Amino acid sequence: MAEALAPPAAALPVERRGAALGAWLRKRGGAILVFAVLFLAWEFAVRLFGIKEYLLPPPSKVWTEFVKRFDPVMASTWVTTHEIVAGSPETVIRELRVVLETCRPSILMLWGNDGNISHEASKRCIELTGREVIPALREMGDELGLHDPFELDTPVSLKYTPPEQLRST
Repeated sequence: MAEALAPPAAALPVERRGAALGAWLRKRGGAILVFAVLFLAWEFAVRLFGIKEYLLPPPSKVWTEFVKRFDPVMASTWVTTHEIVAGSPETVIRELRVVLETCRPSILMLWGNDGNISHEASKRCIELTGREVIPALREMGDELGLHDPFELDTPVSLKYTPPEQLRST
């Protein structure tokens, strides 16, 4: 807790910054060293044993490709990190607003809960979703002009689409 309340390192005098860095390295140095050794072993093993890059690329190649494709990787990361929304009703509503504004879905699936939680906690999650989240989503949908296929009487399958509604491309 004290670490979280400490001033940023840049705000500290140079001597204290050095001490703070030393403390940080002493605390995490072992893990960093193991990580570095594993990456070096991976790099050398791939080269030493002549493993084809398509089977196991060396970390240097992975890093090079990551840097080359940074923008699309970060865009995909943004999408991935927003696929799972969890928290209080206020947090869920705020995060789902971003999803609705960005993706503009006509159908949105909500998963009430998952994992090892008690039946009481599960019921509470469902209650909060129904009482707070879903009404807020309906308001947002109206505000953003989002409608589900059933509201618009839009067929959800070409099989049931009247021929006059089909158009050739």
